[in-house]
Amino acid sequence: MRSTAFKIIYGIMVLLIGFMFISNALMDRTRNFFEQEALVNLNEGKITDFVDNTMLIVGSNKYLEEPIYRFVYNSEDINFKVYIYHFTKESKKSVTEGIMLYLHDFSSKENFDGIRLEIKENSSTFISNNYNLKFKGGILKGFVAEPIYFGEGKFYNDTQNNSTSLSKINQINFKGIKEDKVLDDSFLEINNDDFYDLNSASEPEYKIEGKTIISNSFNGNTDAYKSIIEKYELEERTKTPDFTTLSKYNNVLTRTLILYAVVSTLTTALVFFGRPLLNKIKSRKVSKDIDKDN
Repeated sequence: MRSTAFKIIYGIMVLLIGFMFISNALMDRTRNFFEQEALVNLNEGKITDFVDNTMLIVGSNKYLEEPIYRFVYNSEDINFKVYIYHFTKESKKSVTEGIMLYLHDFSSKENFDGIRLEIKENSSTFISNNYNLKFKGGILKGFVAEPIYFGEGKFYNDTQNNSTSLSKINQINFKGIKEDKVLDDSFLEINNDDFYDLNSASEPEYKIEGKTIISNSFNGNTDAYKSIIEKYELEERTKTPDFTTLSKYNNVLTRTLILYAVVSTLTTALVFFGRPLLNKIKSRKVSKDIDKDN
């Protein structure tokens, strides 16, 4: 018989391994959903569907249906749309606010392999990420950046650890990447204007310096976003992510749960009942041999 201590340790191990299996299955489900549905919507120009898909992935409960910023630029050399959406994550204790940045409908004569996104406060870089535009033999027409949260006068990019934070976003840079090298010149530079009104209905203004398209139609102060939460009082302005779209990818989760249930059941049976079963088989064999001798 196994000791009580062994049974407790074994039970804890089964739970931990089960948690790992389920966590990996959930990650696989999210990855399949993102690659097979969200990225398809991105490349087909279905930005509203792409936004809904990614809001679901980051765990948003509700978001504003219309972006709070639209930077649209078209020329012979480069075309892009940069939208920034406001979203919320609600829990029993609090409501977390944040923004998501989307680049879509992107094309350039320079045929970039990827794009470097930099978000800065003066010389301090808050976010510096590379986004590959080459994916499974095709070319992506954009990307979604990691969510940025804000509260208590700070921007931060992790709800669990807000030590990496900014008091103000002074600049957002987009740079092309060719052959794993980040180009020196930004193709788009968005700068902070302390007096820019988020509720302004006017189109962003642009100027060109060298190879860089520059816009100052952006407010990087957290105080400027305090009034946005009031827009959620009007239901027609908000949208809830469609959770049914993710349920179509539950097959990987179901397979993993069934596999783990079978393996853990067989292992438990062998660990706790294997030795008594073997002893019983051996005793039967010995009995048969004795009967033969007699």
